[in-house]
Amino acid sequence: MNDTSQDASVIETADWSKLPADPLVSVHMLAYRHEKFIAQAIEGVVAQQCDFPIELLIAEDCSPDGTLEIALEYQKRYPALIRVLTGNKNIGMHANGDRCMAHSRGKFIAICEGDDYWIEPTKLSQQVHQLHNHPDFSLVCHAAIAWDSRKERRCGTIRCTFRSRELTLTEIVAGDGGLIPTASIMVRRGVITDLPSWTDSLSFGDYALAITAALTGKVFYIDCPMSVYRMNVPHSWTQQTTLSFRNRIRHADGLSGMFCTLQESTGWPFLRAARPVLSKHYSDALVRTDVGQPELSLAYRSVREKLDIDDHLFSWLSVQYGIRLKLAKTITRKIKTLTRLLAFDISSRLHGH
Repeated sequence: MNDTSQDASVIETADWSKLPADPLVSVHMLAYRHEKFIAQAIEGVVAQQCDFPIELLIAEDCSPDGTLEIALEYQKRYPALIRVLTGNKNIGMHANGDRCMAHSRGKFIAICEGDDYWIEPTKLSQQVHQLHNHPDFSLVCHAAIAWDSRKERRCGTIRCTFRSRELTLTEIVAGDGGLIPTASIMVRRGVITDLPSWTDSLSFGDYALAITAALTGKVFYIDCPMSVYRMNVPHSWTQQTTLSFRNRIRHADGLSGMFCTLQESTGWPFLRAARPVLSKHYSDALVRTDVGQPELSLAYRSVREKLDIDDHLFSWLSVQYGIRLKLAKTITRKIKTLTRLLAFDISSRLHGH
């Protein structure tokens, strides 16, 4: 029989008589307005073939659609696996994530947001194997398929590199937040519980999590697509950020502040490693979003020293003549990304990693 517990901040539905007493892995599934997607996300967790106990926490943030009802129905079907957390009001992505973390019990934390899903039934087993056999590994991730939800078709594969290996801090920073797909992450619990205070105000938690993991241990990448990342999902954080000029600038400023803080606290040259990342985000705001000319010119003058040569050119054309070469910028970015991946891969081979 399901028990529903409630306090000031959380309402939990779970059957504690059937849940594992000591799960090795807690799967965090943050869900908001995921009515169309969450069943597939849950099924990907249900399909996992594990010889160790796991739990799935669905942290539902008072969606205005049927997300909660679907989650509760799955909890009834899989009471030995699923716990549903919600509340009386929407609290936002970060607070919802904190609530989920506070109630999870696993030694390892895997992440699958409600609009992504897993496609490999041995995914958790492979990642647990790496963390068990390598105590110095703090995070294990893998490749993912990119799926365009608007066009309903596959649009590529997200790879950190071209073979399974350790990732360096430099390439994690240079790879931006999209290098490690969120639904590919499994991390030791302590990495999340010991996140530094500078992460509290950030809107891009997975990027900060990967950097923190690389500072505290090693990050290992498995070159096998085991999850699907949905792009162009309505109401997603990416959509809310990329469609707004001010949100893009705010996001870039947040990244810049994070790297400044990290450089000051660690002495490692974060700003140098992150320059291409900051250049990309500032120039994307100037080239890819619609905004009035006075605001565009003001933003350009304030950030032009942070732009690489190609991004500077695209931004200058946008500001001076209203010429927005979005496709050319995309092609240039893809070439630079491929070149970066090849360079890091060659370097790792030369150093025997």
